[in-house]
Amino acid sequence: MRKCAHRLTSIFFCCIICSEGLKNVINVSLTDTNDIENKDKLKKGGTMNLLKKPLKKLGQFLSDRKYKRFYDAFFALADKSKTHATFSKRIYGKDLCQHGMMDMAQLTKLLEVLNLQENNRVLELGCGNGFITEYISDVTGAHITGVDYSKTAIKNAVERTKDKKEKLSFLCQDIKKMDFSAGTFDAVIVIDTLHFVDNIDKMVKKMKNSLKPNGQMGIFFTQRIFSDDLKDWLQPDNTQLAQSLKKYNLNFKTWDFTKEEAEQWRKKLQVLEELKPEFEAEGNLLLFKLRYNEANFIAPNEHRRSRFLYHVLAM
Repeated sequence: MRKCAHRLTSIFFCCIICSEGLKNVINVSLTDTNDIENKDKLKKGGTMNLLKKPLKKLGQFLSDRKYKRFYDAFFALADKSKTHATFSKRIYGKDLCQHGMMDMAQLTKLLEVLNLQENNRVLELGCGNGFITEYISDVTGAHITGVDYSKTAIKNAVERTKDKKEKLSFLCQDIKKMDFSAGTFDAVIVIDTLHFVDNIDKMVKKMKNSLKPNGQMGIFFTQRIFSDDLKDWLQPDNTQLAQSLKKYNLNFKTWDFTKEEAEQWRKKLQVLEELKPEFEAEGNLLLFKLRYNEANFIAPNEHRRSRFLYHVLAM
């Protein structure tokens, strides 16, 4: 049941950011999801049947290839857009070509918690075009390997950081298929990436295996629910990620950024509306629509979301 909800979260998250070309999928998912709010149907174990249609639609419209195409297009546009740089500065506090929910205050907390050292080897999953990866390495001195499946993003990251090869490396790879040797890294960083993973249990296992003894993870994770009956899942010890960490006997501590995330989505709508003429003037109305549609869909549902930074220790 909990895994089904996470799977549907993945569908929603990707549908909204790709909404320009996938409105039919959103409508089907929303229609089918309304039934999930019937508590009696949940108790009768009918969840998989309720999810069958949206999952089938997902298979038709949201293949991994389409994910990659979207992010290739996003990073190609965002990397060159001065208006998007302005948007990032106003929303996140610094332009690192972000597409997630982690602002500079959250990034500062992440670095404080991890306390990375110059001799540390770090893995970042879902690094995008590597601006955040580069920033973390510059601040801490740690060597970081960034992984992302967007060829455009990785190409840009490699070219931009070619003079920092001793501290930065980038791989174009699907994180679900990655296979690093056991005990390779001192730390793993995951920033708003697990929404694209079908099976969090398997991903957590891979992450744990890639760590050296006494290694650590820093994970930003937003839990979403689709019924008020499931509000208990919004607690830090009850999220899908928390359940997976417990399964592998991983100890963790959390910091709550739920309020900050809700405020950020509302601010995104305001700032995007103010910047729309500038996006249009530079020929980037598509980039505006991608970001605005995402924020417009997510912002109203703040009572059904929680966000936490998880600091995980692998003993």
